[in-house]
Amino acid sequence: MDPIEGEFICRKCQKPLSINKIMVSKKGYASFEVTCPHKHSGKRKFNMAQQNEWMPAVIKHLYMCPRCGANLTDLRQKTEGDRTLILLNCPTHSKIKKAVSTSFWYAMDALRKQLSARPAYPPAYPGPYPPQQYPPGYQQQPYGQSQPQPSPYAQPPATNHPPDTVSPPQMEVTPPTPPPAEPSGVGEITLPTGNNIDAGDFCPACGEEITSGAKFCTNCGTELE
Repeated sequence: MDPIEGEFICRKCQKPLSINKIMVSKKGYASFEVTCPHKHSGKRKFNMAQQNEWMPAVIKHLYMCPRCGANLTDLRQKTEGDRTLILLNCPTHSKIKKAVSTSFWYAMDALRKQLSARPAYPPAYPGPYPPQQYPPGYQQQPYGQSQPQPSPYAQPPATNHPPDTVSPPQMEVTPPTPPPAEPSGVGEITLPTGNNIDAGDFCPACGEEITSGAKFCTNCGTELE
């Protein structure tokens, strides 16, 4: 049990204690007047410097009915100097009055608002849990033995049928188209020879213009037939 929570258990009947009055001394200690459902009363004292440790337990037992232990709800508060009177409601025993030091009340009320602003924990799984699913063909091994795992480097099993052969695609080759044939006589140069030399013709060797009836070229001396 939490040691702080154990301070709010009656040492005679082991019942939870309810806080009826809270006062703060000048030395920095908070004193609590407590009582249990069997009307066993007593006092508890804590150091205010450690209030973050015991304040949640104090809030719990302050809002606890001293007769039945039920949770109490706020009705109203009234501050009178250094004392604050709070009126609480019990679902069974109606209204209950308690007195708290004003400075302590402000510190406790701030912590209550801080705790109430925290998000609630998600609800537990309602159960029952679904049965564990195993893959087909799985055989559960005895405790301490694991299911053999296939090696990532294992070769695939051999097959009896020959592997499929895929011939590469055949490319269709188109023969080049031959150029069109030139008509006969086109591109041939007929040089004047012999008696065909007339005025205005040219020497077949150097291209010099020759006169009609000449037998030799006057430029290069080529014999003209």
